[in-house]
Amino acid sequence: MAVTDVDLGNGATLTFGTSGHTLQVESISFSGWDRAVIDTSHLATTGQMTKLASDIYDAGSMTARVQFAPTVAMPVPLQAPETVTVTWPISASGNTTNATLAGTGFISSVTPPTLENDTLQTMDVVTTWNGLTDAAFTVESV
Repeated sequence: MAVTDVDLGNGATLTFGTSGHTLQVESISFSGWDRAVIDTSHLATTGQMTKLASDIYDAGSMTARVQFAPTVAMPVPLQAPETVTVTWPISASGNTTNATLAGTGFISSVTPPTLENDTLQTMDVVTTWNGLTDAAFTVESV
């Protein structure tokens, strides 16, 4: 099946439900979701190693590259977990409800901007999903 409703990232947003950080986001990248693989091999195993998939998975984290504004409080990794939502822009399909990825997470790392001549000040804000409310993706719809 061909996918034709693709779009650019312009218009995507990142929101924090409690702290309400206002961030001018340039990019958001995801570490991916990983399910642990448990080695079940034993001394009588022959040929290939045997494995078992874990019952749980690590939802990982996401890194947002944001523009630094010295007039806005810098997010810090000391705040309590909160609802974090990434909203995708509406694709060219004509739908009216954005796709979202939402769950409970916390800011786990902030890298302040590098100060250089003629360089836009940006910083990286890493948010880690804590698993208390599974990060869930909702597809774009009408």
